[in-house]
Amino acid sequence: MMNLINGKKSLQYNEIVNLCDEWGFDADMVSESVEEYSLDNPDVIPFINEIYTTESYERAKMEFSSQLTYTMEASEMLPDWMKKN
Repeated sequence: MMNLINGKKSLQYNEIVNLCDEWGFDADMVSESVEEYSLDNPDVIPFINEIYTTESYERAKMEFSSQLTYTMEASEMLPDWMKKN
């Protein structure tokens, strides 16, 4: 049973790392947020301000027309992603 739990956490962390590579977020901060996230309160994203302060337009692999566009899209994407995962 423990291997199944560890395997699920490993898969989830890999998904987090992939997301963060694309968007330039800090993977450890997003991982903490995922651990604290609760479906009981789905509109509250733990550490969202910390995640957005660690995002880096320059690190993001995706291309955006401006940093403003990046920030606007990231602020819509992350809460939706958290609700689905």
